[in-house]
Amino acid sequence: MNLKQLEAFVKVAETKSFSEAAKQLFLTQPTISAHVSALEKVFAAERERVNMIINSYNDGESCQRVEKSFMLMRYKCLKSKRQ
Repeated sequence: MNLKQLEAFVKVAETKSFSEAAKQLFLTQPTISAHVSALEKVFAAERERVNMIINSYNDGESCQRVEKSFMLMRYKCLKSKRQ
């Protein structure tokens, strides 16, 4: 898991679109898909489950909660790399 993968996931959750996430992050759609796929492997999640999660976040408040969770994960990831 790396920061780019987490950023991609959060952006897909916010935009509900792999293509729009790619545009906003200045990446290609296949790159966004690869980042999300890598996270799926890390978390042993199936694509359907991830899609269900993304679709369930249909308001701004929910997206903010997801983003805060991933920011915490980002912090823990950085902290563990420093040790």
